[in-house]
Amino acid sequence: MKKLDSVLSSLSTQYEARKIDGEEVIYRDLGNGFDFEVSGLFGSSKTCTLYVWTTCPQVYIVGTYIIPVEHLKDTLGHFAYKYQNLVAEIHVEREELIE
Repeated sequence: MKKLDSVLSSLSTQYEARKIDGEEVIYRDLGNGFDFEVSGLFGSSKTCTLYVWTTCPQVYIVGTYIIPVEHLKDTLGHFAYKYQNLVAEIHVEREELIE
């Protein structure tokens, strides 16, 4: 079993394998304009790279994080919570500024 497949099997079904820019990565679309891409899951490396992308209004990298593979699942959970709630937090802050 490839390292990517092994890591992917430990994650929820919201994550999938994709080929992006010629590399097999783990991918998740959060459904709110943010995507995760995990690369570097090959060979004997004990770290991987998490890219957080925004796709709306344009595509750009929000953050790049080097993560030990053994902590990937917990880190993805943390960032999923953060970025799934980020849009709601922005709306609340804007509403407070208007009042």
